[in-house]
Amino acid sequence: MTAFFYVNSFQTYKVYSYIYSMKLSKWCLFLCLLMLVFSSCEKSENNRATISFQLISTNKTPIGRNYSIDNDKTKLLFSNFLLTDVSGNKTLLKDVFLYKKNNTDFEVKIPEGNYTTFQFSFGLDAITNNANPINFPASHPLSVEEGLYWDMLKYRFAIIEAMVDNSPAKNQTPNTPISMHLGSDTLYTVISSTTIPKNGMNLQIQFNLDSLFVLDAEPFQISNFSNHSESAEIARTITIKNSFINSRKISLISN
Repeated sequence: MTAFFYVNSFQTYKVYSYIYSMKLSKWCLFLCLLMLVFSSCEKSENNRATISFQLISTNKTPIGRNYSIDNDKTKLLFSNFLLTDVSGNKTLLKDVFLYKKNNTDFEVKIPEGNYTTFQFSFGLDAITNNANPINFPASHPLSVEEGLYWDMLKYRFAIIEAMVDNSPAKNQTPNTPISMHLGSDTLYTVISSTTIPKNGMNLQIQFNLDSLFVLDAEPFQISNFSNHSESAEIARTITIKNSFINSRKISLISN
């Protein structure tokens, strides 16, 4: 009887051990599957590149005059985001991007390839600049709803509303309103870089707003600030645009 009890107990132990082993195996399998799911999600999140724009400022013009920009009204229009590979083939990443408050970046999948150049443009090429805003849906940057189009100018590539200190001592709170509405086919500018966007990383394009006030001089003249790209202003408009474009810094950083 005692021997039978030991044998029976041993068999029961083997059964329980087998059941425990099966449960443990299933649990391990579940954990492995869970890890694969999380790994897959992480890869999915990192398989696109971010292209972001950043505006920096000291709130002083090049000669030390105080200014403040209305960020809620700032809009900048960029287009034709392209990659060029070693064979000269071009890949379009995005056609038009409108920088504005709460819309400072976008994501894009970078196809496999050996790329040598990344480029984008300030403003719109002549064909796109002549497009009718009524032909675009409300969500499009070039739509009527975005309010970038002027009959006299076509699309405005940059909208800047600001206040500036006009005092001789340049030590007062900015209180003189100025506006820059920069546009016209003449201002369209292609910007090239050897810094290539990569999936899972952030290509940051930085511009310095101080550079918009390159014409500031003594004594204060409102015409060195406010500019609406009219024919009499176009030379100053180009100077402002070039200064702004040349202030850029492009870098690749981790997301």
